[in-house]
Amino acid sequence: PPPKPWVQAAMGRNKIPYWVMPVLLFLPIWVFMYIGTLEDPTRAATGILADGAEVYAAQCAVCHLASGGGSGTGPQLNDGEVLLTFPDDPENLGLAQHVTWVAIATDGTGEGNPYGSPERGREAGWFANMPGHWDELSGTEILAVVLYERVTHGESDVAATLAPLVDQLLADGTLVLPDQFDENATPEDVAGFLAPLLAAGDGA
Repeated sequence: PPPKPWVQAAMGRNKIPYWVMPVLLFLPIWVFMYIGTLEDPTRAATGILADGAEVYAAQCAVCHLASGGGSGTGPQLNDGEVLLTFPDDPENLGLAQHVTWVAIATDGTGEGNPYGSPERGREAGWFANMPGHWDELSGTEILAVVLYERVTHGESDVAATLAPLVDQLLADGTLVLPDQFDENATPEDVAGFLAPLLAAGDGA
């Protein structure tokens, strides 16, 4: 006997093309990956942080992503990861180490040599060879991008407090940063430049 009318109607309907199903399955993954490239808008950048955002977009996002989520050529910074390597501490050594690392990176540190917090156990070149920026960014630009990373990706309240102080101290000449950090700069060298900022931060 011929099929019932409703069966014939069902058989005559257009079917979903076979190639659509893999696309639909991949769609949630694509959405997640796309969101990961977006910058967290919860903290608006102004002053030194706005400068840092520009430097980050131009120099850092290609490896670490705009979100700080990391990629095959740059480790994750967001969700506080950056503060595990360069933690906030009473002496602000983590800040000085962070500035030093951005300035001299793998080449200046020496592949296999430790950097950042000893508890983190990072060695230069463990993930990829990061280029130093001492010769292309000014001391102010490096401090700007470091503060931006710490506030935006590390959600550091300490860095958020220091940022407006940087604007103030740069404007009145109390904080003077070099046109370029030395290619062999150490955290102690950087801490010397940052001493006026750290002293002002202690009194804030």
